[in-house]
Amino acid sequence: MRTYVMIFLAGSLLGNTGPTLAYDPVTHQDMSEKAFNASALVTDPTILENLGLPPLARKQTFSNSEPFPSQREIFGLFRDGADFEDANTRAMNHFFNPLTGKGLTVGGNTYSASPDWAIDGKGDPSTVQFSFKAARQYLWEAVANGSNSYAYRQKQFGLMFETLGHVIHHLQDMAQPQHVRDEMHCDLLPCEIVGLYNPSLYESFTKDEGQAAGHLTYGGYDPVYSSADPATFNTPRNFWTTTTNANTGKGIAEYTNRGFVSKMTNFDNAVFSSPQLDPANIIPTDIGSLCAWEAASAHTPCPPGLNLSGTMLMIANTVTDNYRESQKAVNPFASTASIYDEDLKDAGKGAIFSLNRFNFNTAQDLLIPRAVGYSAGLINYFFRGKMQISLPDEGVYGIVDHSVEKTIDVSGFRTIKLKLANMTPGEAMGAGELVAVAKFGLGRACA
Repeated sequence: MRTYVMIFLAGSLLGNTGPTLAYDPVTHQDMSEKAFNASALVTDPTILENLGLPPLARKQTFSNSEPFPSQREIFGLFRDGADFEDANTRAMNHFFNPLTGKGLTVGGNTYSASPDWAIDGKGDPSTVQFSFKAARQYLWEAVANGSNSYAYRQKQFGLMFETLGHVIHHLQDMAQPQHVRDEMHCDLLPCEIVGLYNPSLYESFTKDEGQAAGHLTYGGYDPVYSSADPATFNTPRNFWTTTTNANTGKGIAEYTNRGFVSKMTNFDNAVFSSPQLDPANIIPTDIGSLCAWEAASAHTPCPPGLNLSGTMLMIANTVTDNYRESQKAVNPFASTASIYDEDLKDAGKGAIFSLNRFNFNTAQDLLIPRAVGYSAGLINYFFRGKMQISLPDEGVYGIVDHSVEKTIDVSGFRTIKLKLANMTPGEAMGAGELVAVAKFGLGRACA
């Protein structure tokens, strides 16, 4: 009888298995908005003011990159970037194996690794305009290129914020095990035509049973980059991986690769050495208690009316966090062993493992908050620069010759003298060109 119950359970507990290409666009948008709200752009209002934007700039609107641009507040531009990054076949460049440093190879095509694509725009030339490198250029055009018009500078601000939404989309995909374990999944028509149609059950479950139902947890993992620790993530690539061809570092791709299994790289697949299966952690678990756990937590409850009984063989594993060691966690439902496990052993076969709603839920509890925390950290890193201006030894910045008035290029300040210090935590100023931008406001005359 148990066999029949469990066969029925396998189908009913997977939920809606409609195909998706990556985390659903709305899930990406929500994660990006949560990351923006957790970032220094919100918690430190001086950042936007120092860029020359008004104190309430978060409510100001800028144009996005659509052919017929829409006006968006900053959080909306982050949402747009996260959404647009999955356009067409861009998602094929959203994979990265930290053990090899490479992206996806499918059907003879080799795609760019996620950090190469997102940081430097390597690969399809069309992606250069939405890379971390491009976002820095948009910032330059917006604040330091004084020859441009106000409208042009505002457009550059919009492109900068939207482009950062593109970039953090990649960090969010690094919190999806298939994206860091060389497991291609695709629901596009071309994939179906060539026999590569392979939608992700993890992502469709995240969309239908998590995001759409309001049962995803986004918070709980603070931004990884802050002035308190500027050293760990001192380059953009470190947000993906802090080691070379290993999964032992502090990047989000490393965390996911070593701590989680996926459909095709489960414990019965020897492609990856981590996570490791401990037979002592194969725990028979009552189905009713699993559904009760879902009902008592923030997850979508088991489908009602099934009245299932029996046990499932749940696999537990410890997920290490090499950046915040105190947040090491036990995942009680990392995977599920086959109900035929004992029969397979008797027949001299290896165990078979699969993933279901309980495995997806506990993975999301750990992965999605980190996707938000790493995304917010990269935003903080981008806006980390701090310079301090102080008076020179003479005690004045400049002198105005009041004997000459209202003469272009003659009256007013001709020279400003000041002391400038780099206050960016943990970073020395390298070689390069320093450009000063002077902003003037109307003062009040004193008699």
